[in-house]
Amino acid sequence: MNGGNWSNGANAGLFYLNVNNDPSNANSNIGARLAMDDTARNGAATAALAAPYPSGSRSCPPVGECEQAGAGQVLASADLFGRITAWDNLIAAWREARRGKRNRPEVRAFEHDLEANLINLHEHLLRGTWRPGEPRRFWVRDPKWREITAPPFPDRIVHHALVRVVEPPFERRFIHDSYACRRGKGTHLAVQRTQAFLRRAKRRWGDAAYIVKIDVKSYFVAPEIFITA
Repeated sequence: MNGGNWSNGANAGLFYLNVNNDPSNANSNIGARLAMDDTARNGAATAALAAPYPSGSRSCPPVGECEQAGAGQVLASADLFGRITAWDNLIAAWREARRGKRNRPEVRAFEHDLEANLINLHEHLLRGTWRPGEPRRFWVRDPKWREITAPPFPDRIVHHALVRVVEPPFERRFIHDSYACRRGKGTHLAVQRTQAFLRRAKRRWGDAAYIVKIDVKSYFVAPEIFITA
């Protein structure tokens, strides 16, 4: 394969190669210019990417290995960010993010230039220049009116990449009776468990048994109220 570099001008990109390179200068690099970052042109970025990264230090270890350590150990690990941003973890996250949504316009637009968009996202994560995109906002009624904020598809890939690494150690530390957003749990099992608790309480305390329903108002739209210094 002929070598790609940054001197190609408008032809510096994922799918452009230096076809006039001397054979002695041929290499496996493909020039990749970030769509959202101009720092590469100023010499602050790597000149070319050997993309993708199928193995090596940027390859993510099996997710099961995370389960061998506690959540605290994994979060304190110096390699945590490397696991989250590993190329194969990002690929797996993309597959999970598109599941059941592959025909949506934003997913199809992202996959129209899939490899370039994934590399672009990967590079921004590695450089620390990634920022969440503007979410799509809409209202639903279930049964009360609720505002929903749907992140753009690239953000969903990042979310899945994060969850794939940190979910297993956290899952092992959750209490049994936590049913939201957990595999093998859900609303129906939560209702069944609540009914079992109520029957047990009624046998013990009779009609004095009661249940307390607590909800944090506007939790998802104002999470900063829980951030402490």
